Amino acid sequence: MLFLSIHPEFVSAIAQGIKTVELRRQVPRCKPGDWIAIYSSSPVMLLEAVAKITSIMVSSPKSVWEQWSNQCGVSKLVFDNYFHDARRAVAIELNSYRSLSSPISLLELRARWQGFHPPQGFRYLTPEYLASMPEIIRAIERRPRKAA
Repeated sequence: MLFLSIHPEFVSAIAQGIKTVELRRQVPRCKPGDWIAIYSSSPVMLLEAVAKITSIMVSSPKSVWEQWSNQCGVSKLVFDNYFHDARRAVAIELNSYRSLSSPISLLELRARWQGFHPPQGFRYLTPEYLASMPEIIRAIERRPRKAA
């Protein structure tokens, strides 16, 4: 499972359904249908949620912007600054956002995973790490709420 560090304002936008695409400069080893763990970086510092990958696009920054600008939650200026000098851009489309019933603090993550440091971008959760996180499994298995 992919473990993504995301700025808190973007986690909030993902939770609200405003931002449905996460941008990266590196291509992670994952595929549509995989779940990701969402860690809200400083100052929040919580493992907050999971979401499912719908699609992944690896292309030029220009092509990614053309296809995903309305879903990526950033301005063209921010996008261009992030992908400055990059030959490729990665757009990870997300859905099925589910908050953890009990978010996990950085201190708790370190207590469960000796030597844990939040990744700058992403890391992978081994089966052993996942086994120590029943909160993630419960969130994935929980049925989504039906729209009112």
